[in-house]
Amino acid sequence: MDTTTSIKMTTLAIQNLFSYVEEENLEALKTHLDRFKEVDGRSDNGQTPLMLAAEQGSLEIIQELIRRGANVNLDDVDCWSALISAAKE
Repeated sequence: MDTTTSIKMTTLAIQNLFSYVEEENLEALKTHLDRFKEVDGRSDNGQTPLMLAAEQGSLEIIQELIRRGANVNLDDVDCWSALISAAKE
């Protein structure tokens, strides 16, 4: 696989991960993470799937992401962590 194809696949995998979190689709999230291990992919503003799940108050999604190794200490471009994302809502 060439570099361009690899980057496109990684980008698509991260987009799918965010979609599953946004939809609160736990089963699709688990299946995705079984195949793609990257749990801390970033959006354009530096947000991680864990931050999005925390912002939405999706407890089961949060628990699954943490079980899969999500870094709870990461910040987005505004220096907001998942904890701050949860508190702001």
